[in-house]
Amino acid sequence: MTTAEKNGLISEEMKTLAANQMMQLNKVGEALGKISGCTCDDRCDRIWLLGHLTEKCEGSGVSGRVYMEKVPLITPMLKELIGLEAVPGGTNRNLKAYGHHILVSDTLDVHITLSILADPQTSGGLLIAADPSAVNEVAQVLKDFGLKAFTEPIGELLEKTSHLITVV
Repeated sequence: MTTAEKNGLISEEMKTLAANQMMQLNKVGEALGKISGCTCDDRCDRIWLLGHLTEKCEGSGVSGRVYMEKVPLITPMLKELIGLEAVPGGTNRNLKAYGHHILVSDTLDVHITLSILADPQTSGGLLIAADPSAVNEVAQVLKDFGLKAFTEPIGELLEKTSHLITVV
């Protein structure tokens, strides 16, 4: 969004949307950290979702699967902005560092998918891993913090495969 803003591609309303999301305090992480079977990390900023997930999978000896249709977007207009090449330079640097670990399903547009999931402009995002027995409690905490839109899991951890991360 900030790249689109710099290029004059978004409205004032869209600028406000991005700014408001980036200014939200991430106090929910403390509450989530108290749940048995749940781990979360608020370091997703500047390292991007797939890079952070790759590091977590490497360190844990597992692989991850991300369900792209479940990844919430800040705006439906995001794909259109990517089509206009409003993609930050850090996206390609991120992909050079970790892209070889990622397999994107041939049913998805690889450019749009990786432009979203490799975007370095996240601000304080949480990567949450929850044991299936903790999912309902995690969802309730998210709802309690006004984050109902983020209660649906976007992926899962699996036994290690040839690609650390698969996006389907």
